[in-house]
Amino acid sequence: MASFSVHYGKVFEEADADEMINTYDSFLVLMSPDEEQQLPPEFLTCCEGSQKVIENIPFVTGEVADQDVSNMMTTLDSFTSENCLVICKTACRASCVKAIHEGLSKGWSAEETLKWAEENELPFVNFPTLRNIVFSQIKRRELQGSNLIFRQLFECTSCTYSYILACPETREGVIIDPVVDTYERDAQTIREMGITLKYGINTHCHADHVTGTAQLKGEFPDMQSVIADEAGAKADWLVNEGDLIHFGNRSLSCKSTPGHTSGCMTFVLDDQSMCFTGDTLLIRGCGRIYVALS
Repeated sequence: MASFSVHYGKVFEEADADEMINTYDSFLVLMSPDEEQQLPPEFLTCCEGSQKVIENIPFVTGEVADQDVSNMMTTLDSFTSENCLVICKTACRASCVKAIHEGLSKGWSAEETLKWAEENELPFVNFPTLRNIVFSQIKRRELQGSNLIFRQLFECTSCTYSYILACPETREGVIIDPVVDTYERDAQTIREMGITLKYGINTHCHADHVTGTAQLKGEFPDMQSVIADEAGAKADWLVNEGDLIHFGNRSLSCKSTPGHTSGCMTFVLDDQSMCFTGDTLLIRGCGRIYVALS
């Protein structure tokens, strides 16, 4: 996940709004439509004609959906500035999101995440409903990824999803479709997760961005770059249909899927639970998410 510090807070007084606007570049607002009406107008319009980024994902206590939480995590990872603020009315929901983000980025268990939150006196820890949200969101991802370390990252300029996968036993891993603009973030995330980066994989030659594999090789000299032989690009390993990419006790199989480009390659996880298609399924932008096979 992101390498920046995610702050949390509340913005309800005009003076607070001015300070927040001058201090932060990106905002994740967790308020319901009714709560938003209480925000100072200056804050809601602060991004007009500037580089300010405001994203709003309502978070109503007890009603937050799994997809909303996933969207929050993806949004935080899409922020390129280190000066980010997560906002709610009392800082309780915001600190709840901060704990989930921190737990996922560090690979902590649900119990470890709550312990960290208590030690750092995050406001949500005094509210059982919010504690349960943090516990259940981390625990659900623990169970889903018990045999795989999985992290989705986002680059907002080209709307590219990058993926980090690793074997939990050996900590060997790969990154799929890294972007040059965010290689420092990706490298920091990989280090924080304690992963030994074995391969930097590209699904195809991207027209909308430059791959970050060369820069990641500078950060991780033992990493090998990977792309399809048919792509006509340079890489340490030019893969073909049927090749297997091993990382620890896990692997990806290479499936040639020409169409978007003649060298598009889809990478299928060994248990058939997901595949990584790049832009092969680029229909109204949906091709930049992974597709579950089961």
